[in-house]
Amino acid sequence: MNDQQVVAITGGGSGIGLELVRVFGKAGYGVAALVRNELQEASLRREFEDRIEIVVGDVCEHAVNQKLVKQAVDRFGRLDCFIANAGIWDYMLSIEEPWEKFGPSFDEIFTINVKSYFSGVSAALPELKKTRGSVVVTASVSSYAVGGGGSCYMASKHAVLGMVKALAYELAPHVRVNGVAPGGTVTSLTGPASAGYDKHVMKDMPGIDEMINGLTPLGFAAKPEDVVAPYLMLASREQGKFITGTVISIDGGMALGRK
Repeated sequence: MNDQQVVAITGGGSGIGLELVRVFGKAGYGVAALVRNELQEASLRREFEDRIEIVVGDVCEHAVNQKLVKQAVDRFGRLDCFIANAGIWDYMLSIEEPWEKFGPSFDEIFTINVKSYFSGVSAALPELKKTRGSVVVTASVSSYAVGGGGSCYMASKHAVLGMVKALAYELAPHVRVNGVAPGGTVTSLTGPASAGYDKHVMKDMPGIDEMINGLTPLGFAAKPEDVVAPYLMLASREQGKFITGTVISIDGGMALGRK
């Protein structure tokens, strides 16, 4: 078996996912990335040429997650880590909105932020068992604290926290399952189409940096490159071998409360 470690990453076309593609590539991993559209694919091709495997598709479709895993294995010969990272924000959607708006948005947020993670793990599991590999998922400061999103987003990220614990217990000792909980990170996160937020981009929101600065004891909004180090540690067979069922917060202290 090829000794090169191999990682598959969802949401690899922008934000934290794109930075994960970069850092795992620099660390010597074979990288397979799932992106949303041809525009993201073209951007990755320009940056990485043919050094990574790219799949275009909807992370909510189980067949797409299966395709990501298959192409990773076909290209690199194995799979050592699956990173479930794709997600959307709720743009502080309130329960006071009409149910006709809130209900479909709830379904969309939970399908992307939670169900797609289960789908990805399910697709990757046969290969991860072969390599005694690992799963790392993107949780959030909203897995622990209020202020980083509306109730719907917050509930979805609390669900991710429960998922990590449950799957770590279920899949031990064959596969490790962990998560990373970034705090206020300025990215191009969009929102649910059901609420009309699919064209919104978090980083373009007026005052977003100032809002995050005020919520963060360390006093600044993170960039994607500021929050990816824990993923490398958790994926590592050496550094992460005794870690499972753990979510590492990297949030500038946001979960502690305002300074």
